Amino acid sequence: MVILEIIREGMIPHFERLSGPLVRIGRAFDNELIIDDQYLDPHHLELDVSDPENWTARDLNTENGSFLDGKRFGARSIDSGDELYLGKTRVKVFNQYHEVSPAASLRNLEQRLLNLATIPRLVFLFMLAAVLYITAVYISSAGRDIKPDNVLKGIISMLWAPVLLASLWALLSRVLRGQARIVPVLSIAVIALIISFVSEPLINLAYYNFPGAGGAVFLETLFFSITVGVYAYLMLVLTTRMKQKFSLVIAGIAMVGIVGLFLLDEIYDSDDHKYYLRYDGRVGAPVFLFRSGKNMQSYLEALPELFDEAGRLAEEED
Repeated sequence: MVILEIIREGMIPHFERLSGPLVRIGRAFDNELIIDDQYLDPHHLELDVSDPENWTARDLNTENGSFLDGKRFGARSIDSGDELYLGKTRVKVFNQYHEVSPAASLRNLEQRLLNLATIPRLVFLFMLAAVLYITAVYISSAGRDIKPDNVLKGIISMLWAPVLLASLWALLSRVLRGQARIVPVLSIAVIALIISFVSEPLINLAYYNFPGAGGAVFLETLFFSITVGVYAYLMLVLTTRMKQKFSLVIAGIAMVGIVGLFLLDEIYDSDDHKYYLRYDGRVGAPVFLFRSGKNMQSYLEALPELFDEAGRLAEEED
């Protein structure tokens, strides 16, 4: 008795239980196991399981070959649990006494991420990111005309980074786990983009509307570091076989590193190390100003006068 697990990219793995001394695998209909993979020969592989203590896999002189442990073979002995690569298909070979692992918890973080990430949800996340970008463009337009082609270019430029990162993580997952998991890694990347996209106006909302509020740049950096840390942790859980506590340590180091670099930059860029006073960022467009102030158009029209006044005061001090 031989049990074969058939694993193909984008499809749900399934098991086949076969008996007999010889098990032939290929695309032809007279095989004991038929696999619809165009990269397999009609008769691709033969498993000799007549001797329970010594199974043999034999490649039938195929176009793309058969592989075990990354090495192409003609004929070799195999053990229960070995994974064969045939074309674009992976076939795991087991005997009926093979010991299986305990049941996985549905509350496991990795499993939850896999269950939540579906193509409809991914499409929704892309649409939400696009809507948020269009909303931001509309708010900051101050009544000016919005060109659709510029908006489309902006959406593409906004999304290319998470798509590229997700592709790299999917490649890592393909190497380490044998599955790209492109839908979950791309979903998490877009969620991180949405969170970072929403956090900036919320921080500015507090910064400009509460008297005495300060440190907007530090808050943005802190929030960004947390987002990066959580994103890195989830990606390591999904794409590697690393223990979660080690993934958590790596994510924590990334968070501390970002904040540390920011603080070092602040020290280097402080007034004590400059020949001129640093602009503190207190003057900004009142897009999020509800406490008091002018609208966007009035603000833009008043800017030349404000700068002229600042120049005049600077000359008087000199």
